[in-house]
Amino acid sequence: MKSFYRSISINLLFNGLFFIYFFLIESVFKGEPGWKILYLPRIYFQSLILINALHLFWVFGSIWVKGFYRVVTLLFVLVSAAYMLQYFFVYYTGVYAFPAALMQPEAINIWLTINNVAYVIIGTLGVIVIFYIVNQKIIKPLANRKAVVIHLFTTTLLLSSLLGIYKATQIYTKEMAIKLDRGTTDPLLALLGTIRMMTQSEALTMPIFTNEELIQIKALGLPIDTAARYPLFKTSISKDSIPFKKKKPITNKNVIIIYCESLSAAFVSSFNDTLPQLTPHIDQFSSQGTKFTNYINHCTPTVNGLLGQFNSYYATANANLWNNSRPNFAQFQGFPNILREHNYNTYLFSYEDKSASINLRQLFFEAGFEHVLLRDELSASNGFPYADYLSDEQMFDATINFLDNQPKEPFLLTTLTIETHLGTAVPEYYHKYDAVDNDLLHLFSNFDYHFGRFWEYFQNSAFFHNTTVILTADHSYFPTKEANDLFSRNNNQAFIDKIALIVYDPEYEMPAVVETTASALDFAPTLLHLLNIKEAPNSFAGLSIFGERKNYPEVFGREGGHITQLSTAGELINHPINQPKPRAAELFEKWLHYQNFLIQENRIFPNSTNP
Repeated sequence: MKSFYRSISINLLFNGLFFIYFFLIESVFKGEPGWKILYLPRIYFQSLILINALHLFWVFGSIWVKGFYRVVTLLFVLVSAAYMLQYFFVYYTGVYAFPAALMQPEAINIWLTINNVAYVIIGTLGVIVIFYIVNQKIIKPLANRKAVVIHLFTTTLLLSSLLGIYKATQIYTKEMAIKLDRGTTDPLLALLGTIRMMTQSEALTMPIFTNEELIQIKALGLPIDTAARYPLFKTSISKDSIPFKKKKPITNKNVIIIYCESLSAAFVSSFNDTLPQLTPHIDQFSSQGTKFTNYINHCTPTVNGLLGQFNSYYATANANLWNNSRPNFAQFQGFPNILREHNYNTYLFSYEDKSASINLRQLFFEAGFEHVLLRDELSASNGFPYADYLSDEQMFDATINFLDNQPKEPFLLTTLTIETHLGTAVPEYYHKYDAVDNDLLHLFSNFDYHFGRFWEYFQNSAFFHNTTVILTADHSYFPTKEANDLFSRNNNQAFIDKIALIVYDPEYEMPAVVETTASALDFAPTLLHLLNIKEAPNSFAGLSIFGERKNYPEVFGREGGHITQLSTAGELINHPINQPKPRAAELFEKWLHYQNFLIQENRIFPNSTNP
């Protein structure tokens, strides 16, 4: 009987830790049936098999190989560390580790608190102590044939029971599984998959489309001509006229674009009335322009978001790809390149230079910006002290100084800001939100104050009468626990969300609100359409919001394996990896694979080096 009790003890230990861990995971998620413990086997069946396979490997390896328990204890320490890492990801972001976060490791600093580090150290030591005691007191006494047979019997009985529960609950949890807005991959396997995505760049194969699929893809508004050498290439940006009355004709309007880091629409009071006076200066700007209320980011993080908007394509590159086999953006024809061909002087101001990880200067040059001024150039020309990055205050100072120096017109100026990024500290001198003492809200309140300085200057300048100003985001704010708690939303919110897009234009009498469903994929054709540039060779995947987009109201965003769909009613629907998807989302995913294949084969846009 002792062997039987020891066997039961081992099974209870492993599977008990398994259920405790995933119960903690479930407690973080909101809106899930976490209390229905029978639902767990469906979600974590992979984990159940993996944990018990490791447990049997340890038991029998330790019995038959002297000193083997030391090797396996180390293995379990690593596995435990991976599981703990994934728990922190779930706690702070709502999902397992994803490429976007690992591309910006500085964001992880928000998790490296004294308490969290202490938890990791205590947890690791605890695993070592527990496994040592179990090996000495339970496993070693099992080192005989009879005990081994008993252990195999009890383990098989337990797994069979859990498998039976899993099969039985499949019937009763089918509807819940369909509605589940996250994947079911084991945390360890998910982490290994993410690392693989970031370290490998495999050659893509060309997907084959049926005639019916081609018709359905075109019905989504996505460009495709599989018979052409350049299947996305076209010569028109929009065939529609701008549907607004002209106040006065303006030739060669200047353009200023402010990309605010992570500016989800929820952080702007004119989009979200639950936070009154959080952004009074942006609200004033919005009252003099047009806000787009059903506009989402289409990819993430910053580099993907920006280049995806410049070139109107789905940027899905990971850190390894940006530094090695990334696309050459000279093969694209983005709006900066098209504006240069229309005699615009193109400028981009950036708060930092990630040359140690990503060559931003080269990327932005390839995207079509003739003048790329990063942290060092802006600091030198504006007298800023050296720092790791330029503050939002300094970026708006640089923008105002640029306008003060009477740049040659027409010009495109794109200014990037950073201090609303995940994990930014809030110094005492920030212009904070009075209504609520919340660091996250203070960051956006501070940005709003400095945007207000710019907007006040701009209204009193000559540029007010001949320059379009656009405020938008590189991507949405990540669904951290802090943000989700603030907005009382589901912690499984995807990395695609509604973002701010506000446009001031001196030429047209534009409406106060545009409700057309659209995404940042549509930014380039919409901007060029507004500048009265309707014809230009391009390979844009997006459509003008002022033109054809209204005929194709279903739009998509993608991060990692997750696809998010903005329905015609303006509702965000998340379709996780490894989950059933509606037909439209499946076709989009297949088209996206095709786009990436065309990038790999340099078949996006014909140019002098790519006839």
